[in-house]
Amino acid sequence: MLLNTKDRAVTDQAVTYYRERYAEKGMYENTLIDGIESVVQELAAQNIKLLVATSKTNTYAGKIVEHFGLMPPIETVYGAEPDGTRSDKTELIAHILEDEGLSAAECVMIGDRKFDLIGARNNSVRSIGVLWGYGTCGELEAEKPDFLAERPEQILEWVTKSS
Repeated sequence: MLLNTKDRAVTDQAVTYYRERYAEKGMYENTLIDGIESVVQELAAQNIKLLVATSKTNTYAGKIVEHFGLMPPIETVYGAEPDGTRSDKTELIAHILEDEGLSAAECVMIGDRKFDLIGARNNSVRSIGVLWGYGTCGELEAEKPDFLAERPEQILEWVTKSS
């Protein structure tokens, strides 16, 4: 227990403080992986539709993508609702496919955690696991992605060959 209390008022206040700091500063305290921006630009130049599917809430996710100058070429950011709706990747990917009118066969989910790959598989979407995020190689390999990328440019190579 992080706060060492079961007092709901204390934990609610801690969550409020966390969200305030995250919204003000925390969501911008990261950097893009080297090579990501050029891969995104090249995929867009090939007329590949780029969307984000994240468990982060919509409130923050779009602002983060915009902050790093990736909208456009990323067209839309899909995230969880503040009440937790669509925080599950299977549910979120199903929602995106329906909302965008996309066929699973024409899509690829790129993710750094097993939840991304599970969500893709549960929706019959191909997947690429990336080794520069939060997940481990073992975690990603266990989910049997269609491809495992060590560097961003490998995504471009695989997508180009698979199209």
